[in-house]
Amino acid sequence: MTGNPAGWPSFVVESGSTPARWLPALQTLCQNKMSIARTLPELPDPWPFDQEPDVVAVTCTHITRDGLPVLLVTHYDDDDSWGFQSGQPVTIAEAQLVAMKTVFGLDPTIVEVADLEPGWSAVRESVGSQWVRYKDTPEDEETQAQQAGSSNGG
Repeated sequence: MTGNPAGWPSFVVESGSTPARWLPALQTLCQNKMSIARTLPELPDPWPFDQEPDVVAVTCTHITRDGLPVLLVTHYDDDDSWGFQSGQPVTIAEAQLVAMKTVFGLDPTIVEVADLEPGWSAVRESVGSQWVRYKDTPEDEETQAQQAGSSNGG
């Protein structure tokens, strides 16, 4: 086994090896990782967002892997999709598409801005602080694109 940046060991399966040979080690690994995972909160009923829980949203590994809270929420005007970010610069390698319910499971406080209109964003300094809502402008998206490009070396 070798490590990877996410902390999950990687298995090298030899050519010709059978699952019976390496499956017990994999099962033990998964059981150990799952036992430390926190229990995900129950989805609210009714679901408060204008997109269903299984609809894809934009987020990043800062939230899904590193456990940072959502500090910036964007409800995109062009397609009604949602973006949930930590406020940190995001590289292409850190960007992710996940189900909305996945982000809710990691940070249930996002329901506080579920009524955000398309074309609007909300930002806060920390979990528990008040969301500040603002209408997005073309300059906002251009600035975000430039920040993403500069964090990618572009």
